[in-house]
Amino acid sequence: MSIRVVFYTPKSKKSLNQVFIENYEAFRDWSLGDSGYFEMYCADAQQFLLDNVTLKNVQDMDRFAFDDLINHFTGDYSAINETIFQFHWPMMRFDHYEDAVKLIEAKCTSDIQQLWQFLIKGRSPWDGSQGCYGHDNYSRVSYWTVQEQANMYSTLKKTFGTMQAHDGIKYILQVLEEIKNENAELIMNIG
Repeated sequence: MSIRVVFYTPKSKKSLNQVFIENYEAFRDWSLGDSGYFEMYCADAQQFLLDNVTLKNVQDMDRFAFDDLINHFTGDYSAINETIFQFHWPMMRFDHYEDAVKLIEAKCTSDIQQLWQFLIKGRSPWDGSQGCYGHDNYSRVSYWTVQEQANMYSTLKKTFGTMQAHDGIKYILQVLEEIKNENAELIMNIG
């Protein structure tokens, strides 16, 4: 089974945290219902779902529990609830992006390198720091703000163009070109 990267934007144009808070009760009901996913969550995430019918602030929960739940929310739950996110192509294998790391490190500034690392290692909406793994240590979530998308797009376009760029870079340029007028976070689910 190969790891894929799925790109999407919130249809509401709100941040991933806001979207999660607004959809928490329905996600909780789905998780506790017949979805079969509850047993897949880490113990802290399970306990949070059992104890909290509503959610007002993502930092009301433990970071590890949040990262686990946001992975399931953006992956499993969003796949069956098409009202939350707009999906964007291409949906390509993770290794295309991972293979471009050395090229990004050699030719781009540290801020672009950091954004690329968020794509590779995840980025938690809980606090914006690197790494947002599900408790399986396999799936991860990341996001780029509208300004970060603009910086990434202009830098990659200027540095690599489109014809000679590495596949992973071409795919990112394609997604960023498609969503450039959406004015919404770009969310990435890797898994």
